Amino acid sequence: MDQAKKDRLNQIRRQLANPTPDLKAELESRGMIATVEGRTLSLKNSHMVYMQRNGGAVPTVVGGFKQWKAAGRQVQKGQHGYAILFPIGDKNDNGDITSADRFYCGTVFDITQTAPIGEQPTAQASPDEQTEQRKPEPVQTHTQPENDTDNIMKDWRIV
Repeated sequence: MDQAKKDRLNQIRRQLANPTPDLKAELESRGMIATVEGRTLSLKNSHMVYMQRNGGAVPTVVGGFKQWKAAGRQVQKGQHGYAILFPIGDKNDNGDITSADRFYCGTVFDITQTAPIGEQPTAQASPDEQTEQRKPEPVQTHTQPENDTDNIMKDWRIV
């Protein structure tokens, strides 16, 4: 990770540690962000994503590059993701982290930054147009083997 990105993330972490009353109210009004796998980001990670959007579309459903690929979508060329922190540590039988030894930085992309696999990418709409165009519509399911992750978004896409 380059130094400019590290500095930006440290600035966001400092702001989240001691938010102004206005920032706190704004972030709390936005709510949690869902993941492509059906979970929600932590409150801190949701806030980190909101603070990185720089006037872009409001993130609704996010996932990592491989998570979107498993869901039958591809990240469009040239898209920049949002940095989040994820724990590394001991896991229980369900795969949940029981004690975090440390945190790593990962990148997630909003569904508006993806397209169905095999579909030609279209010109990017402005952030205002992306927000206005968000309408779910049924689509054909992909042909990958089905499991719980695949079932979450197989019938919807953002237009």
